[in-house]
Amino acid sequence: MKKTKERKLYNTVSLSIPIIFQSFFQILFGIADTWFVSFYSDEAVAAVGYANQLIAVILLLFVVISSAISVLGAQYIGAEEEQKAKKISSDAVVLTLLVSISISFIIFITSKKMINVLQVPMEIREDMNAYLKTIVLGLIFQSGNVVLTTVYRIFAEAKYAMRVGIWINLLNIAADAVIIFNPMGYTYNFVIGIALATVSSNAMGFAAMLVKSKRCLKLEYTRNMSGENVKLLIYYGIPSAGENISYKISQLVVTTLLGQLGGFILSAKIYAMNVMLFVSLIPNSIGIATGILVGYLWGNKKKKQAYDICYRNIFSGILVVVMMNVVIFMGRDWSLHIFTSNKEILNVARTIMNMEAILMFIKTGNFMFGNSLKGVGDVYYNAILGVLSTWIFGVGLSYILGITFQLGIQGIYYGFGIDELFRCVISWRRWRKTIGKESHFSA
Repeated sequence: MKKTKERKLYNTVSLSIPIIFQSFFQILFGIADTWFVSFYSDEAVAAVGYANQLIAVILLLFVVISSAISVLGAQYIGAEEEQKAKKISSDAVVLTLLVSISISFIIFITSKKMINVLQVPMEIREDMNAYLKTIVLGLIFQSGNVVLTTVYRIFAEAKYAMRVGIWINLLNIAADAVIIFNPMGYTYNFVIGIALATVSSNAMGFAAMLVKSKRCLKLEYTRNMSGENVKLLIYYGIPSAGENISYKISQLVVTTLLGQLGGFILSAKIYAMNVMLFVSLIPNSIGIATGILVGYLWGNKKKKQAYDICYRNIFSGILVVVMMNVVIFMGRDWSLHIFTSNKEILNVARTIMNMEAILMFIKTGNFMFGNSLKGVGDVYYNAILGVLSTWIFGVGLSYILGITFQLGIQGIYYGFGIDELFRCVISWRRWRKTIGKESHFSA
C-alpha cells in the first residue's frame, strides 16, 4: 500500500496532467467572459478587463499562502508527517478566508476612490465600478479556490481540482450566454450580470472543493490557527508573491517600451503571445509538478531522487516544447489570422513567435530549477535572483538595446533572452550546490 502511495506521489505525469488542464481552463474562464461581454459593448469589455487586472493583482496576495503550502505541505507529506500537512493546509484555508473578507470589504467601500486614483477613462468608470463592487463579493471564493487547488495538488488529488475547474467553466459559459442573450427579455445591468455569473460559478466550485477536502482529505477547519503555522506560511510565501508582483510590474513597463515602437508592435506582441501561451502551458505545469515532487522527496530525505527528477523533467519539458513549436508553426498563419489580417502586424507577430520559440527552451530550465529550489525551501534566493535579473536585463537591457540602440523588438527580445539565460545558469549552480547540502531550508 505504501509503495502504491509513493508511486502516486512521485509520478510527474499523473500530477502534471491535471495542472495542465486546470491552467488551460483558467485561461478559458477569462476568455469566455471577455468574448460574451463584447456582444454588449466595447466599453464594457474595457471596464471588465481593467477590473479583472486589478483583481488579478489582489489575488497575487494569496500566492503568499499557496506558494508556502506547496513547499511546507509537500515536505511534511514526504517526511510522512501527514497530520502536520493537514493542519497547515486547514490553517492556510482559514487564513485565506479571513484575509479575503477583509480585502473585499475595503474594496467595496473604496471602489470609486480607487477608480479615480487609477485615472480610469470616464466612459468606462460606471461599468467598472459596478463590475468591481460585484466581483469582490466573490473574492472569498476565488482566493479559496487558489489555495484549495494547491492543497489538492500536494495531497496528489489534483484530478479532483481539475474536474471542478471544468465544471466551473461550463457553468460560467452557460450563465454568461443566458445573461448576454437574455432569452426571457428581462431588464438588468449586463455587466453586473456577468460579474454575478463569475461569482456564482466560483462559489459552487469552492463549496465542492471545501466539502471534498473535509470528507476525503480529512481537513478540519477551526478558528484556532497555529501561530507557528501562520508565521511559516508568511515566511515561505512572501518571496513568491513579491517575485510575481515584481514581474507583473516589469511587464507593464515593457508594454510601455513596446508602445514607443508603434501601436502595431504592441498589437503584434499581444497576438503572438496569445498563440505562444499554449507552448509554455505544458512545461510550466510540469515545473509546478516538479516543485511539489521535489518537496516530497526532500522531505523524505531522498536527495538523489530529487536531483534526478529535476533534470529528467527538464528533458521532458524540452521535448514538449519541440513538439508544441512544430504544431504551432504549422498552424501559425491560420492562428494569427483569427486576430488580424494586417500584413505589417502579421510580419512582426511571426518574428516575435520565432524569438519566443527559441526563448522557450531556456524558460523550461527556469521552470524546473526555480520550482525545484522552492520545493526544498530555498525561496528567498530564487525570489531575489528573479527580481534583480528581470529589472536589470529584462527591463533595463531591453530598453538600452531596443530603444537607445534602436534595435526595436529584436533588441527587446535580446534583453529577455539574457535575463532568462542568466537566471537559468545561476539557478542551475544554486541547485547543484543546494542539493549537496543538508536540508537547512526545510521547515
